[in-house]
Amino acid sequence: MESYNSIYYKKRILGACVVLSIFLFALLFRLFYVQILSSSALTKRATEQWMRDIPLSALRGAIYDRNGALIASSYTTYDVYARPNSISDKQGAAKSLAEVLGEDEQELLEKIESRQSEILIAKQLDKETAAKVKNLLITGVYLSE
Repeated sequence: MESYNSIYYKKRILGACVVLSIFLFALLFRLFYVQILSSSALTKRATEQWMRDIPLSALRGAIYDRNGALIASSYTTYDVYARPNSISDKQGAAKSLAEVLGEDEQELLEKIESRQSEILIAKQLDKETAAKVKNLLITGVYLSE
């Protein structure tokens, strides 16, 4: 004849096994869901967040004619990019950028409100204009040299 304590402990062990089994099943279901069912969507999101094509222009030297006069020289320009989902105040960002870049505010707002992961705002800015854009400190707007 079993004692009351042994029956009590068996019920506790059985209860702990049931709870542990439910937890393990939930964990396995979540792993299946992430790895199998939503892997393509998660891969796409990760790629959009971390991968982008930025053309790299080669550094070129100055070109001189036979008399030593400078014909062509290289200088650094900057491109302005934006990640629309990182910009909280899209209207304010468009207004500030329009003032600095001398572009139409409405066109910039349309670009910033797009659903693309990254958009080109302006190309080939000089150093002074790029510094003004940088000083705006707009989250989600950045420069590429």
